[in-house]
Amino acid sequence: MAGNVTPPPLLTGHMVNEPVDANDPNGDVLVYESDMGPLGLRLDVYHTTTGDTVAYISPDWTEWSIGDESEMHDVITQAVSLSRWLSEARTLLHRLRGRNTTPPEHGR
Repeated sequence: MAGNVTPPPLLTGHMVNEPVDANDPNGDVLVYESDMGPLGLRLDVYHTTTGDTVAYISPDWTEWSIGDESEMHDVITQAVSLSRWLSEARTLLHRLRGRNTTPPEHGR
């Protein structure tokens, strides 16, 4: 039944509940931080003081260096995975949107 096996998620990381500014525990809160994904992308999700959920995707440009045909093949493979990673990110954002997070106590 290999056709029914769900592949492991490409988007991995961990939930965080930390104020962006340790000196302002009532400010924006980092709620999710991803591991590095396809093409060196990372995803950070924040809840803002206005109640919005905001996501930032940041590339690690060193991952985009292409020196030979083998590296080009690797980039193409990662680009194919990128579509699935972004779909998983969309699902995560949908889950986190509107989630009520309280910043941890100052100094923790």
